[in-house]
Amino acid sequence: MNTDAKTLNGAFERIIGKITENHRKPRDYGIGEVLYPSEIQTILLIGQNPGISVTELAEKNGVTKGAVSQLLNRLDAKELIIRNEDPRNLSRINLDLTPRGKKAFKSYRNRHRKNDLVILKFLESLNEKERETIGGFFKAVEKGLGGAK
Repeated sequence: MNTDAKTLNGAFERIIGKITENHRKPRDYGIGEVLYPSEIQTILLIGQNPGISVTELAEKNGVTKGAVSQLLNRLDAKELIIRNEDPRNLSRINLDLTPRGKKAFKSYRNRHRKNDLVILKFLESLNEKERETIGGFFKAVEKGLGGAK
């Protein structure tokens, strides 16, 4: 592979494009029907935070409670979530996953673990100087995207 700066930048832009496209695709996470990215992201948040409230879920998703409510209705129709009244606060609804929801959650996590292992194995094969170079690249990308300063 040609390693001049323009070629590497082009390769990186293609990777970002593939990641973006990949994150937009609905997928079957082992439950026999496809889930859209917003749906699996919500399942992930509920799976990581059992008993989370609708308000907390909206805050973590960065959307309104109304948007979360619509999303929860879709997940409810797919039998992926359980809504429980909080016994200490009857106006609060706590969310958990059904067995189907847990299956989708585990499938999603396993898929990401496999991808992470490939990358981790590569990074661990590098020497300290190479990892520092990659770390510097990540900081530059993050800064370019408006993240770290």
